[in-house]
This record gives sequence, C-alpha cells and structure tokens, in this order.
Amino acid sequence: MTTQEDSAQGPAGDKPSGLSFDRIVFFSDAVFAIVITLLVLPLAGEVPASHPGGDLAREVYSLWPRALAFVVGFLVIARFWISHHRTWSHLRGYDTTLIGLNLGALLTVSFMPFPTALLGSRTDPGDQFPVVFFALSMGLTSLMFTATWLYAVWRLAPRGLVTGTPRELREFTIRSVATTAVIAGSAGAALFGLVPALVCWLAVVPVVRLGVARLIR
Repeated sequence: MTTQEDSAQGPAGDKPSGLSFDRIVFFSDAVFAIVITLLVLPLAGEVPASHPGGDLAREVYSLWPRALAFVVGFLVIARFWISHHRTWSHLRGYDTTLIGLNLGALLTVSFMPFPTALLGSRTDPGDQFPVVFFALSMGLTSLMFTATWLYAVWRLAPRGLVTGTPRELREFTIRSVATTAVIAGSAGAALFGLVPALVCWLAVVPVVRLGVARLIR
C-alpha cells in the first residue's frame, strides 16, 4: 500500500512531510554556502594578533599550506555544488527516499571542512594520512551524489519525474559513475603524496569526464 509520504510527487502535487521542491533545493544551496564559508575559518584563525619585529609577512607566508587546503576544498565543494545543481535540474519531483539520499549527500558535504582543515595542518611531508583522509572523504561525498542520481533514474524516471532524453540520462549516469571511480582511486594516488592527489583531483577527473562525454557522443 502506497502512502502519501512514500509516493513520488511533482512540484504541483502533494509534498511528503509538507516539503516543497523549491525548499529542498534552497536548503541544499544554503548548506553548500555555509560549508564553503566554514572552509576559511582555520586560515582566519591563524592570523597573528601581533607581529613584533616586522615578521608579519613571514608569518603570513607560513600559512600557505592552510591557504592551499582552502583553495582545494573550495574547488572541490564548488564542483559538488555544480553536480548537485545539474542533478536537481533534471528532477521534476521527489519521494521520501530521494530526500533521505539528498540529506546523506549534504551530510558528507558538511563534513568536508574537517578533512580540509586536517590537510592544511599537515606539517610532515611524509605524513600522507591527511591527504588519504581527504581523498576518502571526497570519495564518500561523490558516492552519495552518484547514489542519489542512480536512485532518481531507477525509481523516478519511469514515473516521468526525471527530464532529459535517454541519451542525456545515460551520459549523465556514466559520467557520474566514472567521476566517483576516479575520486575513489585518488586515495591510492594520495598514498604517494599531495601532488599526485592534486593532479588526480584537478586534472584527471575533468579529463575523464570529458573523455566519457566524447565517447558517448
């Protein structure tokens, strides 16, 4: 027996738990905005209150690992925000399970400032744990986003609640799965240091996504 809460609903229908489609999207955007803002706090917290002897420039320069981590974290979360926007732009409705998956994805996004701060506090070049931990955290987030999309295609598309041609949906699906696979594999690259991991995150992922798109077309 299907209840109102478990049924998939479009923007014009009854909403599970009284939620509207726009409120779900706006709430998600607010989470991303807050998380991106939180990224700068470890960096701002290290600004020296005083700088005797004119060593302010040296102290600011010493913060470059945290600044680099901030930039990496910002780019990663911005990429997830774009992915979230593209996913929900294909949706015309939702159900309770999709809301739960979306909250799970937002939970992993909200966690990202912690591994980012850990990455910025890394002082020993031989200590790869912060890099691997960041890669694993990013991989978990990507997995949740891909799971949300796969559920939408599996359960909502047959009900007409996912827009796009079959080819567009197939391309989006393959790109999502490929991206998650590369990010998960970046944990292996992270074992060799920050530079190989950065290459994987900022170069390999875009190249793979572009390559997949060209192969499908």
